[in-house]
This record gives sequence, structure tokens and C-alpha cells, in this order.
Amino acid sequence: MITLTFAAVLVALLLRDQQAEAAEARIGVLVAPITEIARERELLGWPDELVRTELLAYAEAFDLRILMLDRNSRVVVDTADAEPLLGDVLDVSFTERIDNQGPMAAFRTQRLRVDGEDLYLFTAGDTNAAAIADRAPLRQLVIAVPAGDVAGAWAKLLPRLGVAGLGAAAVAVVFAMVFASRITNPIREMTRASEAMASGDLSQRIDVNGDDEVGRLAEAFNLMSTRVSRGDRSMRDLLANVSHELRTPLTSIQGFSQAIADGVVDDPAEAAGLINDEAERIRLLVDDLLYLSEIESGTVHLDLEEVDIDGLVEGTTRRLRLQAEDRDVELVANSHGGTIQADGRRIEQVLANLVENAIRFAPA
Repeated sequence: MITLTFAAVLVALLLRDQQAEAAEARIGVLVAPITEIARERELLGWPDELVRTELLAYAEAFDLRILMLDRNSRVVVDTADAEPLLGDVLDVSFTERIDNQGPMAAFRTQRLRVDGEDLYLFTAGDTNAAAIADRAPLRQLVIAVPAGDVAGAWAKLLPRLGVAGLGAAAVAVVFAMVFASRITNPIREMTRASEAMASGDLSQRIDVNGDDEVGRLAEAFNLMSTRVSRGDRSMRDLLANVSHELRTPLTSIQGFSQAIADGVVDDPAEAAGLINDEAERIRLLVDDLLYLSEIESGTVHLDLEEVDIDGLVEGTTRRLRLQAEDRDVELVANSHGGTIQADGRRIEQVLANLVENAIRFAPA
């Protein structure tokens, strides 16, 4: 709106001088033909009153004030009501000449203050009191209009400029609303999606339209939503994996401790050692919480070493023996010995999970 207002003021200023010149031209082109008519009437010997009557018809038709000056610049005819300037001597020189198309369209102008009123005076071509002094009885015809009518001619355009401005403002408002909606609608959608994510719905996505700042913001939101959803899923999987991993050593500890309490263990020291081993395994599983998170994110690091296969199989069998006996499952370990290059703790964890699942799902 500020830009439109500034543009309207600028246009009005540019049109002011142009419209003033156009107003001068509209009046100036009338001077020559009316002067010729008045000159003909004067040559025919028409009295001043009869000439005034005919000039009054032109004055009313074109909304003008017409004066006739004698060779001394005295007003002898005035078409204004009550002829207020009749008999007055005007200080006229008409030094400013304006040439339009054709000699008949040339006219001179002068601004003069008469009886407290600023008037714009127009006369034809080179016709002035001095020029016709030797061509009596011809007199000088002058068209007089209030200076404000010429200088303020541009003001007549203001209503049309106002209508055009209102139309432009309406169009600008429509375009602004359309443009604003292209920005605010995606932001509203992102606000709604953010609130839904805060409520636990991590599946929110936003349609990306365009490659502007708003479009890039929507892409960033979708990327964030994807990563948050993936992180939440990883956390849930991690909890499930940890719960599964803890079940095996806890079951072994419970089994061996119950056997010791019931007095059915042949070697209590061995059972106590197994309980200690399983407790250590639980501690390692707690340490593995970060490790499992690394697996999900693809940043896992393995500590490779020489692992004895016989020791690996024997240790796993010993740990899960009581759990197998409780389910009437016989564990048979066959190993051909040798070593492998692996992360000992990780491979032991994998083997224990496989054997435990086999015990759990073995037919009774």
C-alpha cells in the first residue's frame, strides 16, 4: 500500500505540468478563430455592445471570459457579469509565445493579477496592442481564465486516478493474499504436523511444493521427521533386544541358585561360578546398550581376536545346561577345535542366543 501511494503521488506530480500545458493548449487554440471573428465584426462596424453579445455566446459555450482591448490596452469589452474590468487599463505584454500545430494555433500567454485575482491571459499569435496600433480600428482580443483553472487542471484527474488507485490496490491485495497464502499454508501445515509429532505421531510428512525457502523448510521438516521416527524405532528395537538378551543370563542365575537352594547341585562351587559368570554377562549386556544402538546406526566397532572354538562351545553349553534340563532337552556339543578371528564377546553372545532359542522352541 505504501508503494502504491508513493506511485500515485509520483504520477500526480508528473501529470501536473502536463495537464497544465494541455489546459493552456485547449484554451490557446480558441484564441485565433475567435479573434478573426471579432476582427471581421469590427471591420464591419459592429458596435461594441453587439460584438460583446456575440463574444458572450462563445464565452458561455466554452466557459471562458473574453476581453477586448484598444490600442492603449484599455478594456472595451468584457463578457463577465457586470463587466467589472470595463474601462480598466491592463499591463499586458504577452512575452511568452506558445506555438502549436499551424500558425492559427500559435498564441501568447501572460499571468496577471487584476482586482485581487490571478488571471491567465491568452491572445492570438503576434496580435497585441502594440502590433495592431497601426492597423486601427482592429482591437486585441484576450481570453482570461482564473490561474487556478490552468494550474489546477491536473486535479480533475484525481477522481480517475483515485478509481485507478483503488483498482490497483484491490488487485495488489488479491495478489498479496495469494502470495501470503503460499507462504502461510505450508507453515500452518508444519505447525499442525509438529503438534501431531509432539503428541506421538511420528509419521507426519509435508508435501513439498517449489524450491524456495518455504519448500526447503518443508524438506528439512520431512528429514527431521524421518530421523526422529527412525530413532524412535531404533529405541524400541533396542529395548526389545536388551530384554531378550537379559532373559538368558537371568534364567541361568535363577536355575543355578534354585538348584543350590534345593541341594541338588553336585558341585556348589561350580554352580556359584556359573552364577558369577552370568552376573558378569548381565553387566556386559548393560554395557552393550550403547553397542546395540551403534548396530542400529551402522557405527558398530568389533574387537577382533583369536577365539578358541572349543572353549566357546564348552562355555555356552555349561551356561545353558540347567535351562536345557528344566525343559527336558539334552545338549550335545560337537566341536572340531581350532580358532577363528572374531570379537569373542559378541560371537559368544550370538551363539548363546541361538542355543537358548533352540532350547525354548524344542519339542518337549
